[in-house]
Parts: sequence; structure tokens; C-alpha cells
Amino acid sequence: MLNELRKSNQARQDAWPGGEEIDLAFRGLELGGEAGELLNKLKKLTRLDRGIQGQKAEEIAGQRGHLLRDIAEELADVVICADLIAMHLGIDLAPEIPAKFDKTSRKNGIPVYFGERSTLHNLAAEAMPDDEKRGLYSKFKVERTDGRSAPGEKHHDCEYFVLDMDHDEHARAAIEAYVKSLEDAEQYPGLAADLRYRYL
Repeated sequence: MLNELRKSNQARQDAWPGGEEIDLAFRGLELGGEAGELLNKLKKLTRLDRGIQGQKAEEIAGQRGHLLRDIAEELADVVICADLIAMHLGIDLAPEIPAKFDKTSRKNGIPVYFGERSTLHNLAAEAMPDDEKRGLYSKFKVERTDGRSAPGEKHHDCEYFVLDMDHDEHARAAIEAYVKSLEDAEQYPGLAADLRYRYL
């Protein structure tokens, strides 16, 4: 769906009168405007659902269905505008959305992943012991000793995967594959040598 949206956005942008004058600042304002319209509709729905004074009785009758329709349209506008910004910056959202979804699941220890992976993971988990059902989850807090994982630094909020070399029977195989990748690429020879000497 996102790929089709991108093609359609690009085609309409090419045909839009004055489209050549649209820059990133305009796109940002456009997204903000659509988000504001969405919030206004949500405010009206919340006011209606909670019985907050502010609307005439004749305006309330049958209004919830219309508001939900309006909210759906505003949500669509927000998605379209977000893709227009991504298009302007050369960002493909098709891989970014599932990657971000999965990253949030891992960060919060929730074994639910984007699309088909979620179904496959959950089916496989049914046959596993309880400890193996969790998949990836936050178990360690990793900080760099050079301070570069601090907020604002290059490695802030980076993902790290910790291997237990004493108890995980698969850890050595992972290290071996990593060392081989370093050696094949002729990168970080000191690290490759140290890992091979210590663990393999």
C-alpha cells in the first residue's frame, strides 16, 4: 500500500500547479495543518462522548458517525502528508515502518512483530517453554564507556544484542560468524583476533 501511495503522490506532485515551489518547510506546515484538523475532530468527538457542553442539541443528533468519517479522512491526510515529506527527503517508508514497529516491540519486551513475522513468531512460540516464548525483550541496559551512548551522542538509543558466552549454547556460533565476516571484509583485525583467541 505504501509503495502505491508513493507512486500516486509522485504522479500528483508532478502534475500539481506550482508544485515546483513546494519545499520541505511547506511540507512540514502542511503536515502540521492536517494534524491540527485531526485534533480538532478528536476534540469534538471527545466532547460529544463525554457530554461536555459546547454543541447545540440539534447538532449532536447523528453527529458521531459523521465525526468518525471526518476523523478517518483526516488520518488519511496525515499519512499522505507524512509520505510527501519522506518523498521530499528520499526516504522509503515501506521498510522503515515495520522496522520501527519491531524496534518498539523489542524495546518493550512485547513479542509481536510487523505483519507475517508476528503470526509466524506467535505460532512457533506455542510449542516453546515459557522462557523461550518471549523472543527479543529488554533485559540489559548497555552504556558505552566512552560516553557516546549519552543523549545527543552518535550512539544514543542504538540497539545492542548481548550474548551470554557462559550459558548460551548458540553464542559461540554467533561469534564465529561475526569473526568470519570481519576477516572476510578485512576490517578490525585486532578485534577479530581477540574474539577468535578468547572465544573460539
